[in-house]
Amino acid sequence: ANLRHIWFAQSLGPDHHRRFGELAGTRPRQLYGMTETIAIVTADRSEPATHDVIGEPVHGRTVRLVDPSTRADVDAGTPGMIMLAGERGVDLFAEYLDDPETTDRSFVTDEHGVTWFLTGDLAVETAEGTLRFVGRADDVIKVAGENVSLTEVEAILAQAPGVLEVAVVARPDEIRDQVPVAYIVARDQVHPPTADDLAAWAGQQLAPQARPREWHFIESLPRTSVGKVRRFKIGSDTGG
Repeated sequence: ANLRHIWFAQSLGPDHHRRFGELAGTRPRQLYGMTETIAIVTADRSEPATHDVIGEPVHGRTVRLVDPSTRADVDAGTPGMIMLAGERGVDLFAEYLDDPETTDRSFVTDEHGVTWFLTGDLAVETAEGTLRFVGRADDVIKVAGENVSLTEVEAILAQAPGVLEVAVVARPDEIRDQVPVAYIVARDQVHPPTADDLAAWAGQQLAPQARPREWHFIESLPRTSVGKVRRFKIGSDTGG
């Protein structure tokens, strides 16, 4: 009953966000940061807490949302890559170990001498002026000309009946350029949901371009030592 705040840094669907709040006694608030940013960059201070925003920059942090190709500032409502101003070795990381090429690609200095870190993460500014996390730039695909965030699709599918975990990857498609493909870990692997059931559920929850074109059932998702899903390993090591 004394718990006031819970922070999270993982995409949650609205049902999971609500259910977690019921279990913990307070709804969690999302924040954003990376190892490279040393500490957090943004935090959600909205009332009530919502499931899908990372909030606004915290004190001392300056961010821009830019086109990943041109690095021009994007308009509100348009996804852009998060760039963070700072000083290397102080409030930004200094360098990647033994990887000067990646380090050089990760920083730019503007005409005013300000150093910016290119995070590779996409966000969009909402009508209320807060930021909503979209996903890694590499995890946003084009389906028949429409942007689809694999991260957002995963958050929605994770709420489907009978689903414990899910990862969504892109598959090349001759007609639509790319299409989403879902890999499902069932809550009950003896009696998993059927692909038809999941497809019908997705048809009610997702826009047409975001609906997976294939459903694969696997025992577990490949992860790193800190628990992040290794999406690039899915399909090769999972038997899909």
